[in-house]
Amino acid sequence: MMSRYAQVEALRMVHNQLDLEVQEEAQRPFPDDGKLRRLKSQKLQIKDRISRLMAQRGLAMRAVLR
Repeated sequence: MMSRYAQVEALRMVHNQLDLEVQEEAQRPFPDDGKLRRLKSQKLQIKDRISRLMAQRGLAMRAVLR
């Protein structure tokens, strides 16, 4: 099983790849609006997952520090 840190790093790599795809699509002469929406939605979902993992990690660290 992956550690939370490894999960966050893997998700960040996916987020960065999606960001590149958004930039490439947006720079095309006739960008596909549907594709851009899907890519941006995927990016937001990944960002939310990263935030949840980081919050869980923070809560776990606080519990250890008590």
